[in-house]
Amino acid sequence: LATFFTAPAMARGSVPIVNYENVTIATGSGKPATAEQVKQAFIAGGASKGWTFTTAGDGKLVANLIVRSKHTITADIAYSADKYSVTYQGSVNMNYELKSGQPVIHPKYNGWVTNMLNEVRAELSKL
Repeated sequence: LATFFTAPAMARGSVPIVNYENVTIATGSGKPATAEQVKQAFIAGGASKGWTFTTAGDGKLVANLIVRSKHTITADIAYSADKYSVTYQGSVNMNYELKSGQPVIHPKYNGWVTNMLNEVRAELSKL
């Protein structure tokens, strides 16, 4: 019986990793943001979805998400006052692999990153 219920989850195919490169910052007021405001938007927006952040230098964060104590994903964030990038760094139990030279992963990875970025955009819209 356990095999019957776990098979669909294991059968789920991997998808290409989506990285976000040089995304333009948009504020709700149309006024430019500061790099510190962008950093705080990531921290506040990401925290609302369970992400934690570590400063990794000037204009850099490392974002971590642990789901059900089973899945871990890590992304590098580079930010400035006018743009940001979010790129895959690593994962645990997310079926990461290279297929024909392209990195692929469990589809939930892209969804979790998208959810975080939606919250970050919401935070930036308050500026």
